[in-house]
Amino acid sequence: MVRALAEIHDDQLEITVLVLGNTFETKTRSTGTIIRIVKKQFSLLRVPFSFKFPFVFWKELRTADIVHFHQPFPVGEWLFILFSWFHTFRSSVIITYHSDLVNQRLFHKIYYWFIRQLCRKATLIIATSEPMKENSAILKLFKNKVQVIPIVEHGPISVSPRNYDQFSFYLFVGRLVYYKGLRYAIEALKNTNSTLVLVGIGPLENELRAFALSQSVEKQIIWKGSVSDKELQKLYLDASVLLFPSIEITEAMGLVQAEAMAYGLPIINTSLPTGVPWVARHEMEAITVVPKDSNALHHAMIQIAEDKSLREELGTNGRKRYEELFSIERMKEEYKKVYLLVRKNNLQRLQNDADIK
Repeated sequence: MVRALAEIHDDQLEITVLVLGNTFETKTRSTGTIIRIVKKQFSLLRVPFSFKFPFVFWKELRTADIVHFHQPFPVGEWLFILFSWFHTFRSSVIITYHSDLVNQRLFHKIYYWFIRQLCRKATLIIATSEPMKENSAILKLFKNKVQVIPIVEHGPISVSPRNYDQFSFYLFVGRLVYYKGLRYAIEALKNTNSTLVLVGIGPLENELRAFALSQSVEKQIIWKGSVSDKELQKLYLDASVLLFPSIEITEAMGLVQAEAMAYGLPIINTSLPTGVPWVARHEMEAITVVPKDSNALHHAMIQIAEDKSLREELGTNGRKRYEELFSIERMKEEYKKVYLLVRKNNLQRLQNDADIK
């Protein structure tokens, strides 16, 4: 998403992207966007830190008209609040709110306080889906500031019409981590003759392999690990159904679903109170089941495997929804409108303040 926004071009906008990475580097895109990478030096509770970042961030803040945070980015959010205690910045704040935090109990209360302060200072908060806007514990407090712009991570995808006649295999794409719900997908494979192809790596691979063995479905699973873009494209074209069995609100949206829909691939997902069942809707682009219910998942898998017309209906609807809602050009245009409007209002505010003085 940030890569796409870095490609926004307008004569009225000068964009600098500030990120933590593995090296110190400054790049300039063909659009004129400057990318500043500050080397991270360590991580604490999976939050990256750099001793140099505060100084680079401070320098950028002094001249920026707009500061756009992609939450969660704790180090940037905390620094902005701390800096604001002793300095008044000219910047307007925009936040793209990606996800509520879960399983971070140690500093959740501290982070919750900081993000509320940041939201209070924000001119606009952008949610990535309607369910995120309605269900987020934080966003409920600031509904009058929230606008929805869906995330898009990939450009246009052109594919030939899909053949739905023969069922081939179920496909999963994602990290092998707890909130993806893969244990339930593996359990749901029992008493089927179907194959599940898993694309991705993660810390739970050995545990999931052992669980598959315990369920006597190890021969029905193909572990692909990391694959190239070309191989992933072929898997999307060859598969019959995308399995998306996520079980926690950590799964804020599930962009893999949008990518699958671009290929006309029907989906089985879960009814999380996030953007997951909004991206692919029940009985429109997906069959949606209750999270953590392997029986419901099993029945949905059997239903969609045995019903060619259902696969075709869901897949065709998915391609249409992708084209209507998940265009990368549409997202860039929406953000450009936001930047120009917020910048205009900010400059007017600064002028009014100067006239008063």
